[in-house]
Formats: sequence, structure tokens, C-alpha cells
Amino acid sequence: MKKVEIGKYIVSDPSICHGKLTFKGTRVMVGPVLASFVNGKTIDDIVTKSWPTITREAVKEALMMAIHKLTDDYQGDEDMPWHDEIARHVAEREKAEKPKVQQRQMRTQ
Repeated sequence: MKKVEIGKYIVSDPSICHGKLTFKGTRVMVGPVLASFVNGKTIDDIVTKSWPTITREAVKEALMMAIHKLTDDYQGDEDMPWHDEIARHVAEREKAEKPKVQQRQMRTQ
């Protein structure tokens, strides 16, 4: 396997992280960065707190590539194996946020 540039900011290099997709010039893997959105992180959180070695543009490129891959692969007539997992994550986030919202409302009363 040889180094493959996937986009302007993303690369697959067998000598870095076993060929997993990383952001160019770093060892930051694309997968964990994208997964951090599930946990409520924003692009600002990612580029200023979690992974300050990557840029906002690099994160946006990764997001757009993920969106294109998903929409290209899913044609509408297949099962969506990821649907249940996404629904579970959303429900867990809402459950975790509910007490925080209630606390904020109590403080403002």
C-alpha cells in the first residue's frame, strides 16, 4: 500500500497510524474527530481544545467527505444499519441534557 492523498487535508499513509485516514502533517485520525460530533463537540471545540493541530477547513473537508460517502452509498431502498445506533445516541444525549436544562430553568425562576 502506498500513500494516498484523499483530499486537500486528508491522507492515508501506511507509515502513519497503519494507513488509517489522518489529517495531513499530523497523526490525528479522521474517525475519532468525526465521532466527536456525536458527543456534542463543535468544530470550534475540535480545533481549539481537542485537536489544535488541525484546522477548521480540514474538519469541514472530513465532514463533507463523510456526507458524500453516506449519500452516495445509500440509495434509499436498503436497510439502514446505522439508524438504530444514531437514534440511541440522540436519545442518550437528550436524556443527559434534560437535567441540565431543568437546572438552568430553576436558576432563572
